[in-house]
Parts: sequence; structure tokens; C-alpha cells
Amino acid sequence: MKRSGFSIIEILATLVLAAMLSAAVLEVLNQITRNSHDVEDDLTRQAAANFALDRLCEDITMAADSDLQISIENAYVDGHETSQLTIAGSSEGGGDKSMQIDWLAVARYDEMDMVLFRRQLTPGKKDGDEDVYVPLCEGLNTFLVLPLDVEGEPIEIFLDGSTPDLLEVTVELFRTGIPNPDRVVLLRRTMCLDRFGDGTKDDKRQEALGKRQE
Repeated sequence: MKRSGFSIIEILATLVLAAMLSAAVLEVLNQITRNSHDVEDDLTRQAAANFALDRLCEDITMAADSDLQISIENAYVDGHETSQLTIAGSSEGGGDKSMQIDWLAVARYDEMDMVLFRRQLTPGKKDGDEDVYVPLCEGLNTFLVLPLDVEGEPIEIFLDGSTPDLLEVTVELFRTGIPNPDRVVLLRRTMCLDRFGDGTKDDKRQEALGKRQE
């Protein structure tokens, strides 16, 4: 008489195959979840960097449209290209009140990246008060501010207090995960400072360029 049904071996084989299939499906779902979180983290990091660049552009616009001076120091520190941009001069209304705004990126050794900071010195602050560096975004590989001439070529210095024709700001952001220079997001802003001011700065620039050509 013929028996119907499955043998124990067939049942065990089916259970093993079902378990393997379930594990594969779970791994795919976990990978999708991780990728989704990575994309979300990348977008959050890019949004913070764009906000910081917008704020930096506002500061540069203010400096170019007033008597404030812009100075830039570029360096290569711990494998990162970095800049310190300083805006300084008399605050609105003149007098003895002076203001200074600093932008700089500082390396984090434990994370192998940089954090971008902004600091504004407060005129007339009380003794003992500290001007705090405010972190605006993290995960940077590069923060570079380059002054350019009218032809878009980098220049080394500003002469006689003149401002450059163009400023190019470059930010490289590491993607989420272990910092890898081959996996970065590039953000770049170029500002034409000729759009601002009342012409006084243009006269200074032309005079400085004339002296350099002599």
C-alpha cells in the first residue's frame, strides 16, 4: 500500500530553504533601510552646508557693501584644504565699536573630517564674556575660499585694502559612512563683488592693480 505525504527529510529540506529565503529577504530589507538612512543623513548634511554657505555669502555681501575688510588665509592641515576668512572693521555707525567675523574649518581627529565654525566678535561686550564659535556643519573634507581676478584666476593677496573681483567658496562633504575622499559631495559658490558698493572699492582696486603692473 502506497503512503501519502512528505518524509521527514523533505520537510526538513523545505524548512531550511524557507529559512534561507527569509534571511535573504530580511537582509535586502535591512540594506534598503540602511541606504534610506544614509541618503537622509547625506541630505541633512548637504542642507546644513548650503545654509552655512548662504550665511557666508551674506557676510561677504555685507563686507563688500561697506567699509569692512576681507582677509583670507589658506592652508593644508591634516590632509584637508582649509581656509580662515576674516571680516573686520568699524561697525555700522562708526565710533570705537569694531566688529569681526571669522569663518574657519577645524579638523576632528576622531572623525577624520572637519567642522565649519562661524564666530562674530561682539562690540562693547562685558569683561569676561566670550565670543563663541558656532558650529554650522560637519563632515567636511575641504573648505576653501579663493580670491579670483576678473579672468577667474586665483590671486595671492589683496593690495592696499582692495577687495577681489571674485570670491570662490568650495566645500567638499564626505558622504555618510567612513570618510573617503573618493565619496564626496561638491558644493561651490562664486560671488562677484563688483555688484556691491558705491564705486569706492572699484577705485581702490584699479589703483592697486595699476601699482602692481608698474
